Amino acid sequence: MTSVRPEFGKDLRQQLMKLGLSRSEATVYLALLKYPLSSANDISKRLGISRPRGYKILEHLETKQMVYVTNQKPKRYSAVPPHIATTILARKYEESFYEALRIRESFLNSLIENKILGSSSGKIPSMSHEVSDRHTLVNEIKEMIYRCDEELLIIGTQNELIRMVYLHKSEFNSVHEKGVSLYIMGPFNKIPRDILLEILKWGECRVAENVHVRTYISDRKEIIMIPSKGSIPERNKYDCGIYIYNSDIGKTMSELFFAKWNTLDPVG
Repeated sequence: MTSVRPEFGKDLRQQLMKLGLSRSEATVYLALLKYPLSSANDISKRLGISRPRGYKILEHLETKQMVYVTNQKPKRYSAVPPHIATTILARKYEESFYEALRIRESFLNSLIENKILGSSSGKIPSMSHEVSDRHTLVNEIKEMIYRCDEELLIIGTQNELIRMVYLHKSEFNSVHEKGVSLYIMGPFNKIPRDILLEILKWGECRVAENVHVRTYISDRKEIIMIPSKGSIPERNKYDCGIYIYNSDIGKTMSELFFAKWNTLDPVG
C-alpha cells in the first residue's frame, strides 16, 4: 500500500503522534490545515494514497473530533483549529491523571475514616496558597466547581472559555443540574460557536474584552486567580495562580464582579 507522504515538517507530525494520532492521521490532519474544505478525493490525490484509505483515515479523524465535516456531496473536511484539537487529544491523558487523583483522594479519606491519618488533611484547601503547574491548577478548579453549592462567578480569557468546555464540561453540567447559578464574562465574540452554545447551557454570559486574569469565585468565599499568558513576560510563570478561602475577600470580589457585570452586554 502506498505510504502517506508528509505535507508539513516531520517534527509537527511526530508531536501529533505523541498526542495519540497515528502517522497517517497526523499527516492528513496537517494537510487539512493547509487545504481546508477538501474532499476525500482531494486529500487522497494530494497525499498519493488510495481513495478508500483516504476515507478511512478521515473517518478516524472524525471519530476523534479532529475534523469538521460539511453536509454537501461529496463531503468536505476541514481541520478543527489546532488549539482545540490538541486539547481534545490531551484530554485522555488528563483523564488518566484525574483518575489517579481520585484514587489518591479515596485512599486519603479511607485513612482519615480509619483514624490512621488526621482529619486536618481534609478536602478544603488551606486558606490561601500559590497553585503551580497546569495539572494542579486544572484539578483545583475542578474541585472548587464540585464544591460550589449556590453561585459561581467566572471571568475567562478566550482560551479559558474553550478550556471550560474541553476540561470542565462534566463539572459544569453537574453544578448546573444541582441548581448553582453561573455568571460568566469573557470575550465570547472570539470563541467558536459550538463552544459558546455549550457554555450558554450552564448560565448567564456577558461579553468582556481585554481580560488578563482568569478568575473563579465560588459561593462568595473561594477564589482562584490565574494570570493569562499574554499578561506576563515570564513564560515559566504562566501556569501558576493564587487560591484564597476567605468570605470577606470573596464577598468584596463578588461585588466588584457584579459592578462590572452590570455594564456589559448579554451574549446573544
